[in-house]
Amino acid sequence: MAETARKINFAGKRSAGIVIAELLPLTRCPEKISIESGNTQKQKYSPETDFKATPVDGGKGVMITEYIGTSFVVNIPPKIQNIPVTAIGELVFYGKAIISATIPNSVKSIGTAAFGRCIGLTSVIIGNSVTSIGDGAFGRSSLTSIIIPNNVTSIGEGAFSGCTGLTSITIPNSVTSIGGVAFYGCTGLTSITIPNSVIFIGGGAFYECTGLTSITIGSNVTFIGERAFYKCASLASVIIPDSVTSIGWYAFRGCASLTSITIPSGVTSIGDSAFNGCTGLNSIIIPSGVTSIGDSAFYDWTASQTIKIPFATIAAANTVWGSAWRSSCSAVIKNNAGVIMTQQNENV
Repeated sequence: MAETARKINFAGKRSAGIVIAELLPLTRCPEKISIESGNTQKQKYSPETDFKATPVDGGKGVMITEYIGTSFVVNIPPKIQNIPVTAIGELVFYGKAIISATIPNSVKSIGTAAFGRCIGLTSVIIGNSVTSIGDGAFGRSSLTSIIIPNNVTSIGEGAFSGCTGLTSITIPNSVTSIGGVAFYGCTGLTSITIPNSVIFIGGGAFYECTGLTSITIGSNVTFIGERAFYKCASLASVIIPDSVTSIGWYAFRGCASLTSITIPSGVTSIGDSAFNGCTGLNSIIIPSGVTSIGDSAFYDWTASQTIKIPFATIAAANTVWGSAWRSSCSAVIKNNAGVIMTQQNENV
């Protein structure tokens, strides 16, 4: 009878069909779950019977497909039926009333929305074998801090989107890409360091991180995605490394507190509205390698702000960039010799 009781249902689970938008911040926080203090104490591994799983890797491992337990504290076992647990599937804990989770070192991947909408989840320990964190994996949970282990190479789209209580996160030097809207709406973050291993920052990665005041971008990032720092209204300091070649549309739009920024010489394209509403910037210098600037890149810039262009005349700049880069821009334009362009000399 005891042996029968511990058998696991190796059943798969329906496809997630997750729309990342579902994991974006709520306009108001849902009710918190009331937990007795005794339930937060450390415990042994959760019973194997709390999980459904399915074989993967030719039976060398199992992927957890569903949590059917009732405990608020989850300590995932490293093995089920003596087979290593190597993956947490999509939606496994989605919307579950859990407050903490420990992921064992045997696990290599965390699936789409695996812990999405766990609004009571404040603590997660991720095992050191995890290499990928899936789309929306912890979206709209109540995490306050998290350490991403050193083997993780990718952070999925919306992975921590809407975690408004998140105040601290450590991104290791193993990560090479940060997915779109990965930290969208993480309003509690005040600073973040993107390590040198990262090459790609996805669209909207830090969109509406309104508490973010400073960010360090690693020296190997080549692309800053569209809306990457859109509406980061408190962002005062950012250094774009020399490795960057492209700044996406809306990348810094609405960063009204930004007081200085240097566009490195390797940048060739600046997207639409990239610096729209950056009212705190006194000036910006566009390097000579820029061959494309999108529409309204400096929208709402005023006469108290200055843009230095790498051309002798505005007409020459318009020939390369088109005239729309100056749409709704009243900034002072200086040419490559530092001469202020006026209606009288802008075509000379």
